[in-house]
Amino acid sequence: MERLRADLPGKSRSWIKRAIMRLGDVKELKSGLYLVGGRRELGDWKPLYQVWFSEKESRWYCTCYFSHLGFACQRDVCTHVAAVLLYRRYKKALEKAERRRVYVAEGEVDAEV
Repeated sequence: MERLRADLPGKSRSWIKRAIMRLGDVKELKSGLYLVGGRRELGDWKPLYQVWFSEKESRWYCTCYFSHLGFACQRDVCTHVAAVLLYRRYKKALEKAERRRVYVAEGEVDAEV
């Protein structure tokens, strides 16, 4: 989470929280495409969003960027893309952990941040 905050400075705590809430909604397809489930409580108007990386432009895209509010989302990086970035980091950490001893801790996050 701290790396995401460092990569995208200026993001609010609520933005980070929304990205974390979406983490469980990310599904990876073999083609390098990610699907992120929409959530009405987070302001989504579609049930599913597609996220992908453009090698040509060296940037991430989301189908929400092509909506009526898409320009603002694209300029600011949407939480759908942020959730995919978190997912990828989490997956990479799990792959590294498979080769060594791991300690897991659970915690609850206060919803009123």
